[in-house]
Amino acid sequence: MSMMMKNKLRAAFFPFLFYPFYALVKGLTLYFRMKGASVRDNGGKKRILFLASFFPGNAGYYWRVEKWAEILRNEGYDVEIRHVFDRNTFYRLRARSSVIRFQFLSMYRRLVHVLYSRHFDRVIVRRTLLIYNEYGNLFYEKLLLSIHPRAILDFDDDMLIREDPPRKMTRYGKCLLENHHKFYDSLRIYQRFIAGSHYLAALVNREHPGLNPEDVLVIPTCVDYGASGLKEYGDERSMVRLGWIGGSGNLFYLDKLVPALNRLYAVHPFELLVISGKEYRPVGADFPVKNLSWSLADEQEQLRQIDIGLMPLNDDELSKGKCGFKLVQYAALGIVAVASGLPANREIIEDGVTGFIADNDEQWLGQLMKAVENRSRWPGMGKAARKKMETAYMFKNNTPKYISFLER
Repeated sequence: MSMMMKNKLRAAFFPFLFYPFYALVKGLTLYFRMKGASVRDNGGKKRILFLASFFPGNAGYYWRVEKWAEILRNEGYDVEIRHVFDRNTFYRLRARSSVIRFQFLSMYRRLVHVLYSRHFDRVIVRRTLLIYNEYGNLFYEKLLLSIHPRAILDFDDDMLIREDPPRKMTRYGKCLLENHHKFYDSLRIYQRFIAGSHYLAALVNREHPGLNPEDVLVIPTCVDYGASGLKEYGDERSMVRLGWIGGSGNLFYLDKLVPALNRLYAVHPFELLVISGKEYRPVGADFPVKNLSWSLADEQEQLRQIDIGLMPLNDDELSKGKCGFKLVQYAALGIVAVASGLPANREIIEDGVTGFIADNDEQWLGQLMKAVENRSRWPGMGKAARKKMETAYMFKNNTPKYISFLER
């Protein structure tokens, strides 16, 4: 049997898997709405549940879930995290032959998590309850909100772009209540939010007019790099290392820099260091590229090898929704950066003081030249960047706001 035929059979089978879950979840939602929210007695100790979209070892999981859970435990809260799959199971089931199992186990395990949330005072949802599943018109979110009307949605990306491909709704999709605007619709039904940037907070207010401003908290993705581990800029005669860190799905952003980097290399030789989960092999590059496989344990040491951090983005809605975490990572270690001039990046970098901003593609070469040729300024700019991180982008400074928001 051909792979195409197998995929068609799997697609034909999926409604028989989906509808029992849909009917059960809708029935439970009606039950909890009729019952009303109940007061939980947890012996005087506040219990908080994080529902993480991805697995431990993922950067987003670590910096926006695991670290906050650790801080809250130190503050006396009882905190638990629930995620659906570990890394190995996630990638194994995401293989084409296991998509049905992935969806089945996701819906089953997440249903258990949502029902388990009844034992907690606060629930924080990281991004979405069901990943890679646009069916059911937010039926899991509606169940959770029938139990916890004040559940909090935490997000650090404008995810509609990723969930809204330019395709026409099919009969199959209509049958399964497919919702390409799932993310924006979720902004309209949640009542409380932790947004990764002011741009995303404005997005919430646009989609949910009339929302109490106190129910939207802006918390950037924070870091806790120690001051003793700052980048040490040494011999000015050594070759410059430009660098980039990020997920393999974002490597394409580097492609736009290849022409500018080629011209820079002809004047100022350098090496490009790429820290990711996949090797970067740019087409037409005249400059050398060194790839490092990202790991949470080695992240700081890998970053310290970079002299100038890069964050190129496109001038589109997807990029505008990003929260500039690469720049936070660079700056927190005292690394000078050059970045596209989108909203979050401008909040992090002060052009010419803590880094360099390229407002458009044409400015990249000039800003890269300026960054490389101002080598004597790197230590001072790096320290200024680190100081700004200590003011607004470290966990210590944001903890009082975070806890106050949870306590409301």
